[in-house]
Amino acid sequence: MTSYKREDLRRVVLSDLSEQCNEVIIHELCTQFGPVNAIVWPSVLTATGESQRQSSCFVDYLSSEDAKYCYEALQHTSVKLFGRIVRVAHASSELALREAGVKAPRITVSLHEIGAKVLVRNVDRTATEFDLTQFFEQFGPFAVPPRMKRDKLGNFRGTVILSYKDFASSDKLVEEMNGKVFRDRELEVQYAEMEDGSGRLHGSEEERRNAGLIQAEEQRYKEHLSQQVEEAQRQQRTARAQNTSWAQPGSQHTARRS
Repeated sequence: MTSYKREDLRRVVLSDLSEQCNEVIIHELCTQFGPVNAIVWPSVLTATGESQRQSSCFVDYLSSEDAKYCYEALQHTSVKLFGRIVRVAHASSELALREAGVKAPRITVSLHEIGAKVLVRNVDRTATEFDLTQFFEQFGPFAVPPRMKRDKLGNFRGTVILSYKDFASSDKLVEEMNGKVFRDRELEVQYAEMEDGSGRLHGSEEERRNAGLIQAEEQRYKEHLSQQVEEAQRQQRTARAQNTSWAQPGSQHTARRS
């Protein structure tokens, strides 16, 4: 039986996007399937030091049902944007790959993760997600809930990955808890390996610089979206104020009064 992290089920990944695509276009496309909570478009630094947007973005829905609906709809209709077919991925597609005998990709990158990801070993195996959240969130806010490594039977193996919203929190955890005792067990705490199979650890200077760019881009998007909402509300208020059809002779309201 395949299980998924609850944060992954609300997200779809759109890839192979044209350079002409932007957040407004993606938002307009994805809101056809349900309310969108956030869109993040990662960037990378070029050799000249400029920020260049990647050809994929992450769309976070308010509910997992809407995310699955978006995935299924785009997967079967081959929607094109600026002449390029939009490729879509969702955590639930992993099940179909396994049932078909295809090895599913091991990379799982969540929407809000910036790389402040810490691996904690030798955790008490009777600990629950609530126990881990209650203790480790004192070091800072999580980007996603704790990821508890489990065996094939679903039993906790004593290893957990914690992903924080900033490197100050993850640095604090590594510095203060490596070799310290939690629930009568001495913990091994270090930055987790990157998902690209290179063996490098999270927390590098390059990753910290990229995190700053991603956070700045998220902030710009939120400000842009807020301005759009305010403008739409202003236009609605103006339209209501200018709508005097109710006072015209022969209107439904006038007829009722007579």
